Amino acid sequence: MWMSVPTQGPILTGILLGALLEAWIVRRGRTEAPPEGSLPAPPWRLWSRTGGGTILVCYLIEFFPDHLGSWQLNSIHPLYGLAWIGAGELLARTVTSFRRGEGTLLPARDLLAVVLGAGAIAAVPIAMYLTGSRGLLAVEMSSFQLTHQPNGAAAPSLWAWWVRDGISATVVVTVLPVILLLPAGWMLWRRDAGVAARASLALALGPAAVALALACWQLGWWRLFDGVVLALAVAAMPAHGALQPRSGRWLWTGLATVLAIPGMLLLWPPRIAKGDDKLTSLEVEELIDRDLAHWLANRAGEKGAVVFAPPRETANLAFYGGLRGIGTFNPDNAEGLRATITLASVTTLPEAQILVRARQIKYIALPTWDPFFDEYADLFLVRPQSGRKSILIPELRRLNLPPWLRPLPFQPLRIQGYERQSVLVLEVVEEQNPAAAMSRLAEYLVETGDLERAAAVGQALRRFPGDLGALAARAQVESARGDAASFNQSVDLLLTRLADGADRSLAWDRRVSLAIVLARGDRTEPARAQVHRCLAELDAAKARSLTIGSLFNLLVLSRAFQDPIADPKLQALTLDLLPLEMRDRL
Repeated sequence: MWMSVPTQGPILTGILLGALLEAWIVRRGRTEAPPEGSLPAPPWRLWSRTGGGTILVCYLIEFFPDHLGSWQLNSIHPLYGLAWIGAGELLARTVTSFRRGEGTLLPARDLLAVVLGAGAIAAVPIAMYLTGSRGLLAVEMSSFQLTHQPNGAAAPSLWAWWVRDGISATVVVTVLPVILLLPAGWMLWRRDAGVAARASLALALGPAAVALALACWQLGWWRLFDGVVLALAVAAMPAHGALQPRSGRWLWTGLATVLAIPGMLLLWPPRIAKGDDKLTSLEVEELIDRDLAHWLANRAGEKGAVVFAPPRETANLAFYGGLRGIGTFNPDNAEGLRATITLASVTTLPEAQILVRARQIKYIALPTWDPFFDEYADLFLVRPQSGRKSILIPELRRLNLPPWLRPLPFQPLRIQGYERQSVLVLEVVEEQNPAAAMSRLAEYLVETGDLERAAAVGQALRRFPGDLGALAARAQVESARGDAASFNQSVDLLLTRLADGADRSLAWDRRVSLAIVLARGDRTEPARAQVHRCLAELDAAKARSLTIGSLFNLLVLSRAFQDPIADPKLQALTLDLLPLEMRDRL
């Protein structure tokens, strides 16, 4: 319970169900010859008071003195200890009398204690309802992973996994231990197995039934179900031995072994030929996260930055790049996870901007492989809210960006078989005018190779014929698409506008774009003048503000025109901001 309430809470519930089944078995067998029909009641009070008292002590160790009084039931809490003690009192006063065959389950002399015990149990669901905490029902991303091994199966439920993968070897091996429940249930009804053996079996069947139900709901529960089935197998051996005195023990042990062998074979490491070792998808994702973390950390500078990303990526970016994040799956970061879900579920962009500014978020990173932002509503929101339509993440993925966000073309590592994996990176900036925002979007699409959408944005830029930066972005799109005639017309128009002094108030990154276009159009002297001015105004902040492609082209022009960056530290920074292959090309 100290380590994981969502895991151990249901197991305790299963023990309570097993206690009821055990009492019914003993009641049915009370007419049998002693000592079978007069089994002593299990020490429920001792069990519940020691367990509940331990929870109270662990809670104090964990939270005393600064964090007492919290009503977050996702971690260990005094209410669970009180509920455990109340459950033990109920079992001691009601189930014991039921086992003896007495006429009422609620003796008048025990009525007050029974009411208090029931109230202690009811306090947990009432507190969960009033506080909005999922408590025992809390969901973690690991709940949907069959194992923690690389390339382990992951799905919302057993049915979803079955429908997606079919009857695979992994599916069969996973559900195979369920077969042990069949002979256990059969022995439970065999009176000749003895009351004591069947009572022990009934007590073990309760947690097994609860674990099986939860395993069908969430794949992660199969790990615990296997452990509970092992306990059930041990509890069933006396009953099987009573039914088959000579061979029962060996038959039961042999059945359990036969069911375990397929899993052992599936886990046996395959023979890998030298040179054929391949990265798993998890390893690829970790490599991309590491590369992204280093790139963002270099771009953010010494002050660092806050990144809004899925919880798993947030932890990776913090580990690899020292970046700050909002929410992770760590239980101590429950407030951050709620903030992540709140921001992801906004229904208006102005509301999103307020939350982003309040959290001082500098970057937003959305990887293609992480399903968190697609599934968070069903997993973490209460049912009345889970159906509402969010606007932020879908709009960002469609690149319908508000003027306070700028896309950054991050280039993931090139790994064979994972070429389609990408990360959408957005920078939170001051409000951009429409021409500047659309120009930067067009150049982003060019750098990421999405020329079809770049052409559409290029056409939209014609709405700003007097903006020099928009004209330069249009020329970049035309150059990338190989439209030489349109490109030359745009370059001639740029030169005409330059002669009129239209670049006086041009933004620095737009001037870099202008210099690149002039150089591609073989207008050497105007390009040289613009490059010299860009390099003269260059500082660390401006270098970090450029996209990778723009920075690379600026450095190429710096060398071509023999106009180097004077500051060695600034020169080193510009190289650090580039991927390794671009540095090699320089």
